Amino acid sequence: MDRGATRKTQQGSKGTSRVTRGGAAGGGGGTSRRDRAQQQEGPPYPQQPKKDQSSLYIGAGVGAVLILILVAAMAGGGGGGGHAKNAEARLTKTMNSAYEHYRQRNFSQALQVLEEALSDPAFRGLPKLKDAQTLATEVRSYVNAERDAASKLADLKARVEKSKADQTAMKKAPEFWGEVQALLTQYGGTSSGQELRGIREDLRRWISTESQAGWQNDYNRTKSRIESSCLAVGKYSQAAREWRHFEESFTDPLLKSRIEQELRTIDKLSVDGANKLIASAGAGAEGRESLERALNDYGGTEGQQVIKKHLASLK
Repeated sequence: MDRGATRKTQQGSKGTSRVTRGGAAGGGGGTSRRDRAQQQEGPPYPQQPKKDQSSLYIGAGVGAVLILILVAAMAGGGGGGGHAKNAEARLTKTMNSAYEHYRQRNFSQALQVLEEALSDPAFRGLPKLKDAQTLATEVRSYVNAERDAASKLADLKARVEKSKADQTAMKKAPEFWGEVQALLTQYGGTSSGQELRGIREDLRRWISTESQAGWQNDYNRTKSRIESSCLAVGKYSQAAREWRHFEESFTDPLLKSRIEQELRTIDKLSVDGANKLIASAGAGAEGRESLERALNDYGGTEGQQVIKKHLASLK
């Protein structure tokens, strides 16, 4: 009888080794450059404090470690009679099945297996049953998140399609964009995340197409005015303020990137202007006073930092 129990224990241990290797293999996977650029999407669902939900979602996190420890502990046997050992062996097999579904992201199937185990009278009183309850709670949170994400995605798609039908899609694109961003923050790690990102890319193109005609002429006029009335006379701080004010009137990502380039150009020009000013000001009291007056025209630019550093070095 003891030798038979020993063989069962050894077989359970081997089964655990296979699960461990499967869990490690399931933890891989890379991200594309586009996905890394979209890091504003936040952590995968659901958001719970002090838990690595991203690792858990791909099958190598808190729940995965918990189930591996559970299976190993159960497979190791222990005291008790034959009835208790038989129940433990059955629970080990059940947990292995739940973990395999879990590792493959089949959360609904994993939860079904776990709930059947929790309701089985034969498992009542087993010390490790509470670990099965903990894992079931983790899996249930993912099942709920998947369901909520799918529902909200379907609702968004229906409204986007309706806007296409009534020819209001371009007008509503910025509103849809904000909604998609919020959904990705909450549900970017679910199976709905990829489709949400696809909708976001469509909206990005709509916004660009709709708004570019609206800002292009104003952009050219603003650029010409800023160059002649600000940059030509060394008013770099004012130039940066006017570009930021212009940006507030539009939502087009293309315009925002254009303005970022303009601000970088202002920073470069301000550094060149600051170095020329320092060279002509001299090291005397008058030079210091001249540089201090110029700080207002360089406020918020890299040129201002160059002047401040030089003033600090004067005695």
